Amino acid sequence: MGRAGQPPGRRAEPGGAAQQAGSEVDPATGLPRWIDNPQSQGGVTWSDILECWNLVEADMNERYGIDLDEPGLLEGRTVRWLKVRILGLLECESRLSTALAPPEKPGA
Repeated sequence: MGRAGQPPGRRAEPGGAAQQAGSEVDPATGLPRWIDNPQSQGGVTWSDILECWNLVEADMNERYGIDLDEPGLLEGRTVRWLKVRILGLLECESRLSTALAPPEKPGA
């Protein structure tokens, strides 16, 4: 085994469990602080995203072929893995991006 219980030749993933273990947690929600930090693009927060979880699930299935309801799927993944894919949904035409950053109407 390599460092921190990783197989030889495999480096720890940035934002992975080892880095997140020391993350500051909001005592009111029990969530890591990064979830409540607004994104620089459009002011969308993780709270906004989590309120649209049904759209996230539908978009993840359609865009990436990932069924988030599949038992055990997220157990082997890092928070970073999920975060990268969800943020990707905000950058493309998706249900989530439409709900959180609807296209501007002409003349608005």
